[in-house]
Amino acid sequence: MRSLFKTLTITAFTVAGLAGLAQAAPHDGMHPGRQARAADEPYVDSVAPTMPVAFRAAPVMRPRLDAVLHEVRVAQHRIAKDRHEGRLTPAAARRLHMQAAGIRREALSIAATHHGRLPGATFAALQHDIRRLDRSITRMA
Repeated sequence: MRSLFKTLTITAFTVAGLAGLAQAAPHDGMHPGRQARAADEPYVDSVAPTMPVAFRAAPVMRPRLDAVLHEVRVAQHRIAKDRHEGRLTPAAARRLHMQAAGIRREALSIAATHHGRLPGATFAALQHDIRRLDRSITRMA
């Protein structure tokens, strides 16, 4: 048991030492049998070919649009809940869903023309439409 422990300890130190030496080796593109590369020439390893990297676009901050879409989702959830509980008729639920879909469609189309953002006046008008939708849900339920 004691010799197994010594063997494992020595092996662990050896592997750690070799890994440290590999990290400490110069990475300037000079390998035995290779010519020095120019400073502006990219280093390409012949063993591992370079793969194209896909970059994702940075997320665009659009708090007004996100707020409107969230409120429309909440309203649609409320409509579905009231319909499931029997407080709304199918026709009323359909009419309210269509009204919510119209608000969502309008918000997305205006945001598309303004690079993903909603102007202040449009945001206020959409908020008014959402409040009217909420009142309709409450009144019809």
